[in-house]
Amino acid sequence: MELNEPFYGADFRKYEVISPDENKLTQLGAVITAIERTEPDSIAEKALMAIRFSKEWFGTQFHPEAHPDGMLMYLRRRDKKEMILRTYGSNTYEEMMHNAIHPERLTATRDHILPGFINGAIDHVMAFSDPQPLVVNG
Repeated sequence: MELNEPFYGADFRKYEVISPDENKLTQLGAVITAIERTEPDSIAEKALMAIRFSKEWFGTQFHPEAHPDGMLMYLRRRDKKEMILRTYGSNTYEEMMHNAIHPERLTATRDHILPGFINGAIDHVMAFSDPQPLVVNG
């Protein structure tokens, strides 16, 4: 299953990484796997949203595990709604609500990223091990 472009996730960041040192990332064997989508007329630098450090280690700036019902509850909380409106404005809040009421957007991300990562990491680890059957004396 391919992940849609763009894909959706819950993003509650207070900090972000911009202008990563790509030479350093290459030395570490890390790969940027997602960057922020910005509006076409935006001059802001795009933030790093996901990076694969190794086959078993993956970091995200967003929450790929987000659930649509949980997002709706979060966005409807008075304190969160007021904070979003004050910080980002009504257009951003309306866009967030629009995305939250389309459950297939968050569900597609959650159903693709987490199982794909876990299965890939398990396969990689198992390739270097000699699993033995569990024996229980009983």
